Amino acid sequence: VVAAVFFYGREDIIPAMFSGLTEVIRGGGKNLTALHGYLKRHIDLDGDSHGPLAAAMLDHLCAGEPTRLAAANTAAVAALESRYALWSGIRTAIAAI
Repeated sequence: VVAAVFFYGREDIIPAMFSGLTEVIRGGGKNLTALHGYLKRHIDLDGDSHGPLAAAMLDHLCAGEPTRLAAANTAAVAALESRYALWSGIRTAIAAI
């Protein structure tokens, strides 16, 4: 379950999530070079290395067993819902400023 949360709630989603942010930063007209580099590093590491390793770990731990796969899927959905709630709350707080 922890491996599923780690993979789906972080390693699998970070590259796509941060890619969108880098486009916004690039077009923002502000000097955000350090932030852009930080995000790009995470995109590269998680997309090319950490993500595939985490997926392999999850596959190994679940070993194709339906009970483990179901628990992993349930945990993954909960992790993604929590991430969505976090970012929605941040968006609401920023909009209120």
